[in-house]
Amino acid sequence: MDNSQSFFLCFVIIIVILSYLADKFNSKLLLIMIIAVLSFYSGLRNVSVGIDTREYYSIINAAETGGINYIKDKGFLTICRILLSIFKKPEILILCFSIIICVFIICRMWELRNGYSFAFMVFIFMGCYYLNTLNITRQYITVGILFFSVKFLEKQHYIIFAIIVLLLSVIHLSALLGFGILLIFLIKDYHNNTKARKLLLISIPIVLIGGIFVFFRYFPKYEHYFSKKINSGVGLMQFVKIALILLVLVCSKAIRNNHFSKDKDGYYRTLNTRFLDLYVLGIGFSFLGYYFSYMDRIGLGYLIFEIPFWGQVAKSTVNKYLYCIAIGVIVVYDLLYSVIQNGYGVFPYSTIFN
Repeated sequence: MDNSQSFFLCFVIIIVILSYLADKFNSKLLLIMIIAVLSFYSGLRNVSVGIDTREYYSIINAAETGGINYIKDKGFLTICRILLSIFKKPEILILCFSIIICVFIICRMWELRNGYSFAFMVFIFMGCYYLNTLNITRQYITVGILFFSVKFLEKQHYIIFAIIVLLLSVIHLSALLGFGILLIFLIKDYHNNTKARKLLLISIPIVLIGGIFVFFRYFPKYEHYFSKKINSGVGLMQFVKIALILLVLVCSKAIRNNHFSKDKDGYYRTLNTRFLDLYVLGIGFSFLGYYFSYMDRIGLGYLIFEIPFWGQVAKSTVNKYLYCIAIGVIVVYDLLYSVIQNGYGVFPYSTIFN
């Protein structure tokens, strides 16, 4: 383990401690500091850091001249051209992308902190997701914005969310899976909201027809992802997570428990089953990664909801310490394993100033 790997592990501990202090003292200054440090670490990385960073630099450098035509999602290329006309340097664009990711994800966690453990959510993000943002940056831009935009669904602004999904799809096509998030919220709101009932009846055929069109329109471009079978088995870790979810549901009688967790104001809350449904859906998509190259990434927009799910579990009224220790062990294992395996090419880490 080199110095950059050891530094990163200390870095994670410091970020989690700052998150705890920011929540405890309701400090927006510490929140800004957390976002800034995370953005600078990922955004100021050297071109040699990460598997995909060099490709992003190539895309940005060629965007202004139109020298690259193999990018499937042309909207990202257009955004690069616009930003280049303002900032001129590709290094600043990489930093901008990192800021976007960190702002949307961390700020959404901050908004949820009353009923969810902010420090525990940051801990999961740092252990399971953060290093990946240094590689699949383009997809994480859409994932982060979708994660943040769920607040519009909670306020029943369904059309606004649908528009955001469509706009994000020009950056990364997988953002269209955001309509799955919309459908889950419409189904959950079906019995209590007339607008949700009407939109659900309208949206189901639209999503089905649109899904069929997108499949036949774009499948030839992505067919190679399905042709590379890399594993015939299913990873044990996903089954462990499913077992932990079942443990929470059974031991805490979570589905019908009106006192599942307690927020900062002392009010009891039911389990947010919307986050649970999306999390389980994400696990289902992650199984694809054991059969096809890179296909585990497609469900990131769902899988990231494990962060608020476990964030609420960390405030449960029954067995919360047992649950936190169990999921904490998995997060630490994921973190150590990825760091030891060079963090998807992130290590040895260096900045653009080296």
